[in-house]
Amino acid sequence: MEIIDFKEVPSKWALCFQSECPLATSCLRFSAGLQMPEQVTHHMAVMKGARKGDSCSMYREARLEVIARGMTSLFDGLQQQVAMDIRKEVIKLFGSRAQYYRYRAADYPLTPALQEQINQIFKKYGVDHPAQFDHTTMGFDFSDY
Repeated sequence: MEIIDFKEVPSKWALCFQSECPLATSCLRFSAGLQMPEQVTHHMAVMKGARKGDSCSMYREARLEVIARGMTSLFDGLQQQVAMDIRKEVIKLFGSRAQYYRYRAADYPLTPALQEQINQIFKKYGVDHPAQFDHTTMGFDFSDY
């Protein structure tokens, strides 16, 4: 398994420390918990109540995915009206103009699910190519959906 950079783990993302769990070896929450620095004194944690037999409601598979950052060129090459309409929907997707600008500036990672939602908006307006993000890297998806 790839080593997780604990700096990438959101501060309010629940970690797991249940080594006896049958899913622990493939769980992103458990793997992130193993990387927690010793100087961290408290953090949100997954409790035993999340487990039901061999399943867990908080389980997240630890797999590398394509994580995008930045959207400064998102509307390049699009007709002005189409770009304006798509921009309105993308802002709505993020919940506010402020959040949109944070994602645009690469302050937050664009998870595969968000990338797909943006691509669906592009398709809705007849754009026949996927959205172009500023940077992509392989990383772990720490979002909670």
